Amino acid sequence: MPLVSYTTVGTLTSLVVSSALLLVYFTNLPLWLDRYNDTSHAPNAYLLVLVAALAVAMIKFRRVIVLKRAAYLIWCCAFVALLVITLIRMYFFQYSPEQINELTDQLQRGLLALSFGMLVYFTQRSHYQPALYILAIVAPAIILIEFFNPDLLSEAYKNSAEKVRVSGFWGNENAAGEVIALCVVLVSRNARKLVLMILYCVAFVGIVFTGSRAGMAGITIIGIMLLAQRKLPIVFLAAPVFLAISFSSAVVFVEDLVEASGRDAGSEEFIDRLTYFFNEDREEDYSEESRSEIVVSGLREAVQRPLVGHAIPYIDETHEVGSHNLLVNLFYQFGLMGVALWVWLGVLLYRRRKPIFTNLELFCFLWFTLFSHNILDYNWWYIFLALSLIPEPERKATKVRKKRKRRRKKRTSSSTDMNQVIPNTT
Repeated sequence: MPLVSYTTVGTLTSLVVSSALLLVYFTNLPLWLDRYNDTSHAPNAYLLVLVAALAVAMIKFRRVIVLKRAAYLIWCCAFVALLVITLIRMYFFQYSPEQINELTDQLQRGLLALSFGMLVYFTQRSHYQPALYILAIVAPAIILIEFFNPDLLSEAYKNSAEKVRVSGFWGNENAAGEVIALCVVLVSRNARKLVLMILYCVAFVGIVFTGSRAGMAGITIIGIMLLAQRKLPIVFLAAPVFLAISFSSAVVFVEDLVEASGRDAGSEEFIDRLTYFFNEDREEDYSEESRSEIVVSGLREAVQRPLVGHAIPYIDETHEVGSHNLLVNLFYQFGLMGVALWVWLGVLLYRRRKPIFTNLELFCFLWFTLFSHNILDYNWWYIFLALSLIPEPERKATKVRKKRKRRRKKRTSSSTDMNQVIPNTT
């Protein structure tokens, strides 16, 4: 008899895979370590994902891929195929080497998306839950650590120590806000009410220090949806009331924290972001106006090649930034095929959880699509989508119970038919 059974090896593998995906790749740790230490080990860490996915698929090749469970994997294959076709077209039409390299990077991320999906598909989903609880604490904790110790993390992305907004391991404040919101959504499926309330409050505080307006509004709406689903205790209603009453004092407290840390530069912008939704002059916000102009400009450029697109991501020439809108960027880069990919992914999320007002995954996708053009460039989004769209496989015990129920129904129906055929002679 072997010292370690096949089941034990599978369990250990599943635990390692789930912990690595959530606590290493979801947190963007390999890239941050490379930037912080000025090394180049991150490509090897991501190559390991490809190798692991291939190895797991070969070991479990006898498991038939169920189309209902593999819908996300099919979407990933379609995305990779579109990138390959676009890359071939770029070679034929002689795009610049920089543009070809950029699309090659996108192709590599598409292969990572497929690999993440394969790992989630072939591992036991129940093993992800402990790591999810840790992640829901770690993600906002990283933000708070950077805010109170700016010299500790900011050097990785060459941020000034005077910068007030913080981005943690993710290198972008808005991306950091997205990550924390996604953590709350993932952990909300199985967490108890009191635990979820604590995790939500910690996440809310973490997002505040990113200064991400989309993140703050998004986590607020997520809280309302969780409360409507009765996943949060009724005492949670006291939180918004307390926040509304003490809002001015909270803003002053944050200002004192900024001054105490010696980072006066950018503090005014940070406070403006915190008070954005209560500011009567927010219609004069330059950032908001410029983003609207960029979206309109991106759509105007996209309709010039509606079928195949321009093959490269959209960059506004005036402001020299992207569209801040995933749908516009996909339409510009891939034409109607890109729009079809976006719609397809939305439909998969919609079909995964009904009714729609309980579908937090679909809300996150649609909400952050409006404020980010590079969702499909982030590893944590691929892991989030894989965990959201690939359901837990049916276990053998569940299948046996279903077969027994079907047999009982057949026996009951056959006995009923016999009673109807044989007349009562008494």
